Amino acid sequence: MTSTEEKQFTKAYRVLEITDPRYHGYATVPNGGARDVAWRAWEHLLRFAAEMPPGAVSVSLRYVFLPEAGREHPQLRLQLSIVVRADERSAGLATTSLIEHSPLGELYLLQEAEPPTLPWRDLRSVCHIHRRDAAIAPLLSHEWNPEIPEAYFSCDQFTARRENDYLLMDQVGGALLRPVVVDICAEPMCGKALRRAHVAYGARLRAINQTWCREDGEDALPLFGDSEEAWPGRRRENVLKPYRRPDPMADEISRRQRRFGETLEQPRLRWHAVALATDEASSRLVGSTVAECAFSEGTYQLSVHSDAQTLERLRDAVQRCRPLDSRVAPVLLLSSEAAGTTDLSGLCHTATADELQGLFRLPVGGTRSPQCIRMKTDPPIAGADDKIVLGHVDGHPVGGRQRDATAWPAGIPSAVLTKHVFVSGMPGSGKTTALMNLMIELHKRGIPFLTIECSKRDFRALTKLARKGDAESLSLAQDLQVYTLGKEDVSPFRMNPLALASDVTLPEHLDSVLACFYAAMPLSGPLPAVLGEALELVYEGQENGDPPPVMADLVKAAEEVLKSKGYSPDVESDIRAAIEVRLTVLVCRSMGKILQSPSAVPAVEALLSGYSVIELDRLPVDQKCLTSLFLLKAILDEVRSLPPHADGLRFVVLIDEAHNVVGSTSSSVRSEDLADPGSHASEYVCRMLAELRGLGVGIVISDQLPTAVASEVVKQTGTKLAFRQVDLTDREIISRAMLLTQVEEEDLARLRPGEAFFFTEGLYAPLRIRTVNLHQDLDLAPPSDCELGRIIRREPWFKANATALGALEFTFASGQSDIFDGERANIAAKAARLLSCLLSAKATNDDAARQRKLVALHAEVCPLQERLRSLSRGFRRTVLPSVERYSRQAEHDHPWPPELIDAWGEFARRVHDVTLADTERLLGLLGRVVTECGASRNTRV
Repeated sequence: MTSTEEKQFTKAYRVLEITDPRYHGYATVPNGGARDVAWRAWEHLLRFAAEMPPGAVSVSLRYVFLPEAGREHPQLRLQLSIVVRADERSAGLATTSLIEHSPLGELYLLQEAEPPTLPWRDLRSVCHIHRRDAAIAPLLSHEWNPEIPEAYFSCDQFTARRENDYLLMDQVGGALLRPVVVDICAEPMCGKALRRAHVAYGARLRAINQTWCREDGEDALPLFGDSEEAWPGRRRENVLKPYRRPDPMADEISRRQRRFGETLEQPRLRWHAVALATDEASSRLVGSTVAECAFSEGTYQLSVHSDAQTLERLRDAVQRCRPLDSRVAPVLLLSSEAAGTTDLSGLCHTATADELQGLFRLPVGGTRSPQCIRMKTDPPIAGADDKIVLGHVDGHPVGGRQRDATAWPAGIPSAVLTKHVFVSGMPGSGKTTALMNLMIELHKRGIPFLTIECSKRDFRALTKLARKGDAESLSLAQDLQVYTLGKEDVSPFRMNPLALASDVTLPEHLDSVLACFYAAMPLSGPLPAVLGEALELVYEGQENGDPPPVMADLVKAAEEVLKSKGYSPDVESDIRAAIEVRLTVLVCRSMGKILQSPSAVPAVEALLSGYSVIELDRLPVDQKCLTSLFLLKAILDEVRSLPPHADGLRFVVLIDEAHNVVGSTSSSVRSEDLADPGSHASEYVCRMLAELRGLGVGIVISDQLPTAVASEVVKQTGTKLAFRQVDLTDREIISRAMLLTQVEEEDLARLRPGEAFFFTEGLYAPLRIRTVNLHQDLDLAPPSDCELGRIIRREPWFKANATALGALEFTFASGQSDIFDGERANIAAKAARLLSCLLSAKATNDDAARQRKLVALHAEVCPLQERLRSLSRGFRRTVLPSVERYSRQAEHDHPWPPELIDAWGEFARRVHDVTLADTERLLGLLGRVVTECGASRNTRV
C-alpha cells in the first residue's frame, strides 16, 4: 500500500430516517425549530468544506430511487446516502465529525455503510443542473466598434431557495417506475484564476464603450507621420482617433458581472448536481424538480445528454466522489466557447456556500409521512403479513383522490388488539366495510372472533364470499357462523346465563349475573334485593350432575322470595309488576326460546374457536343489551379457565352499534332511588375491558357517534379509527382522544367514504388512511333470510349445531312430555275415582244424600278439569310447537343423524297418538262428570 493510499479517506452513511419537525424532542430547539436547525447545519457543512484547501475533501449527497424496492414497502424506494472523501485522513475525520456530532447526527438517523451501488446499466440519460449562462449577441456589429465581440458571455448568480425541504422530489419520486439517481457533490477549490479571468473580462466589457482610448495612443492613426520628430509641431490632441459607437448591451452585461464578481471574493466550491435516469424525459423531470426545489427565480439551467462519453466521465466522477470538472467535459463549456471566454467556463459549476445552501441538503419532513422514505415519527416498517391491515396510507392526495402506487399498509400487530379498538363514523362513511375487512384479516391469521350486530344484518354478506372464487374467501364463507336471534327458522341460538362455568365460584357467578341485570335494565327499590335472593335460591340444593337452573326457575324463585317478604299489598303488587316487566319477558317469546335452555348451542368453547356473527336486530333494546352482556360474561368465564395464550391475542369480540350495550351516560342522574343502567353498563364493560386484555381477548367497539357511547369506552381503547364526523362535539371528542390537530379535526368533516384517521400505539401522530374497499371485488349485499338459510344449512357447523339443538330440544320436550304425562296420569286416577263416586252417588236412593254427594263431586271435579286444561295449554305452548317444527324438518332433509330423526318421529307419533289423544279423552271424561253433576248446581254448600 502506497503512502497516498494510506492517506485517502472515504466514509459513507445510509440515511434511514429523515427528521420530523413535529417531533416533541425538537420542541425546545432554539432559533426557529428543527427545520431551521437542519438547514443551518447543512450550510455550516458547506462553509466548512469551502474553507478547506482545494480538493482536500468532497461531500456527496445521493438520492437513489428504486421502484422495485417498493414491493416490500413504499417507503423503501428512496435510498439516501452521504459520502465523504478526503485526501488526508485528518480532513475526512473532521468532516465526518461535523456530520455525526452536529445537529445532523441528531436530526437524521444515520448508519455507516458502504457507498451505494448504482444501477449504471439502466442509467442512459443525465440531466446536469448548472448556473444559467448565455452567449448574448451584441446590439451593434463589429464594424461600428472593433472592440465588440461576436457574443457576450453572461452568467447569473444563484438565488437559493432557503425554505427547500425537498418534499416535492419525494412526491415526484413516488410516481417513478424506473430507477433514478440524483448525485449532488461539492469540494473546495481555488478561485484565483477565475477571479483574475473575470476581472479581465469585466475590464474588456468596460473598454468596449470607451469612445477614445484614454490610457495610451497606440490605437490612434498617425495621419501626419509616424513620429513627433517628423512633425515637431504635432501635439497629442491633434492625433485623429477611430470612432467607436457604444453598445448598450455591453453596459448591461458589465453591470450584471460587476454584481456577480463581488461573490468571487468569497470561498468557492466546485460542484455538480446531476439526475440520471433510463430516458431523457425522466432525467429532465427529476433534474427540473431538484433545481426548482433548490433555486428560485429560475437562475438555473438544465442540460440533458445521453452520449456515452459524458456518461462514462460522470460515472468515473461519481465513483471517485468528485464533482465533474467542466474542463474534461466539453459538452458543458456551452456559451463560454461561443463568447470566446473558455477561461470563464468554470463559473457555471462553481459557487459559494450561500448560493448552494438550498441545493446541498437532505429532505426535511412535513405534516404528512413521505412516500419514498421514512420520517423519524413514522411507524416501524412492517409488511402486510406482520400486522392486521386496516387500510393504506397515502400522504399526498392528488386531485382529491389518493394514488395506490404510493400507498403503504397501515394496521396494528395482533397483540395490540388486546388493548381494544374504537371505531366511529357517520352512516355511509365506510365503518361497516372496515369491520368486514377486519373480520377477513382475523380469519386470514386464524384468530377467532365473535361479532355482535345490534342493529343491522350486513355482516351476513360475508357468507357469500364463496362466489369470489379464491380459497381464502371460500374458507371464510364456509367457516362464518351466523345466528339470527329472534328468527328461529333460519339459524337459532341458545344460551343459559345461569349455568355455572368451571373454575368460577358461585359468589363470583352471582355477582356477574346481577351486574348484567343492573346494566341492562333499571332495578330500583327492593327489586335488586329480591332478585339477589332469588338467584341464591335457585342454586340451593344444586349438586354436581344436576341440570343448571334456567331463567324460568329464576322467575319462580323471585315470586317465592316476594311472597316470603310480607310486604304490604301495594308494595307487593308493585314489585310483582316489576318482576313481570323485567323478568317474565325473558321466559316468553323470542327471549324465552333463547334463554329457556339448560345448555348453550353453540357451546361457548365453540364460539371461542370459531368465527361467528350474532344478529340482535330483532330484539328490543334492553334485551339486546342483556344478551350482549350475557355473551361477554360467558366468554370471560370461559377464558378464565384456559391456560395463558403465548401469542398474546386469542380471541376478538366486535360490537357494532355499541350504544345498545354501553350507551352514553351524560344525561343520566344517578341516585339511590333512581336506577341508571347506562352507568352500570359502562362500569361493567370497562372493568371487563381491563380483565379481557390480560386474558388475550380484544374488544372492537363500533358506533356512529362518539357521543352515543360512554366516554370511558373512548378513553380506554388503545386504537382509534375515525371516519367522517360532522358534528362539532363529536369531532372534538374524537380529536382529543387521538391527537388530531385543528386542521385534521376540520378535515374529519370532509372525509370521503372509506377515508379515516387512524391512531394506535407506536404512532407519533394520527395517519390519514384509505380503508380497504371490499365493494370493488365483492358482492356485499346481505342475503335475505331464505337465501341465508340455503347458504348455511349445508355447512358442517350448522349441521353440528342443528344436531345439538335437536338433541337438546328433544331432551327438553320429552322431559316436559314425561312431566305432563305424569300429571295427566294423576288426574286420570283421580278422574277414575270420581267416576266411581259418581256411579255410587247415582245409585243412592236417598235424594238428600245423593244431592250432597253430587255437589261434593262437582266441587272436586271442576278444579281438576281446569288443572288439566291449564297443563294441556302449557304443553301445547311449550312442547307441541317443537314437535310440529322438528317433525316437519325431519321430513325435509334435515341435517340430523338418522337416530335423531327416528327419535323425533317416534316422539311426534306418541305425542299425537297417545298424549294428546288421551288428554282429549280425559277432558271428555271430566266433562261428562261435570255434566252429570250439573243437576246439582242449583244447590250450593
